[in-house]
Amino acid sequence: MSDSPLAAARDWRRTLRTPAWISWALVVDWVVLLVIAYLDFTVAAWPPFRQAVEPYLHDPSLVYPIARPETVPVPELWLLSFRLPVAIIFAVGLVRLSLHEMHHGLLAFLLAFEGNDLATGCVS
Repeated sequence: MSDSPLAAARDWRRTLRTPAWISWALVVDWVVLLVIAYLDFTVAAWPPFRQAVEPYLHDPSLVYPIARPETVPVPELWLLSFRLPVAIIFAVGLVRLSLHEMHHGLLAFLLAFEGNDLATGCVS
């Protein structure tokens, strides 16, 4: 590498234009994530499909006794489905001292989470 000021200026402009840490594949992944999140929030705003269940309420073949409540409280749901996986991803990234792996793990988790939420929202 030359020590001339012109060569240093050329190298500085090249790094300014496309920094070494930017990969266009990752930019595409983040854009896809943002599009999926936008679609997810759009689908979530739609009113759900309502079907009349009164004709089926007295059919003994469809009745199943519920022994206990089978719902998960919302704070526990967010803890188990979002906060815990993100904490595990950050912990593994910190243990391995790899910001790169932490970024890819978080990106993959968010893509899966939003894709799943979008598919569930479209079905319901």
